[in-house]
Amino acid sequence: RMEMNKIKNNKQLLHSVMLKVQNQKNIIRMNILGYSGVDITNKISKIVRVFFKQKSFIILSSQILSSLVHTSPKVIGLWILYRNKYYYSTSYMELNCSNLNECFNEALNLFSSRYNINKKHIVILKSKTLSTKEIKKISILQYKSMSLKLPIFRNMINNKSI
Repeated sequence: RMEMNKIKNNKQLLHSVMLKVQNQKNIIRMNILGYSGVDITNKISKIVRVFFKQKSFIILSSQILSSLVHTSPKVIGLWILYRNKYYYSTSYMELNCSNLNECFNEALNLFSSRYNINKKHIVILKSKTLSTKEIKKISILQYKSMSLKLPIFRNMINNKSI
């Protein structure tokens, strides 16, 4: 029956599960990928056996957080103008990101940490979603050829997941 459910619903869903383990005082929140409630229960029982050395647990609540867990990455090219102490400089970079906002944040964080520049001194002049032929950096091109899926847990959940 489980195999039939996987074939019928071929998407993994992100479930947020609150549970209480025997001999533990705290309520534990787990974020788990699974096909259905039965699949999630099997995964939780394995985690409880391995980490807590217990067999019994009580699921207090379960909620589906997202039906679209994985997104395909895009290669985005950015032309950046930044100001050091005494001069302006330009740079070009390519990043693997799921959307444009994530790409902008990643570029700003990378430049501010690498060159010790304040974020207000960085300007993104132009951005473009690149096709495979337009990619210049070999390190980025190797990810474009494979069927890579990026999980987006950090955008959805701020808590720890097991």
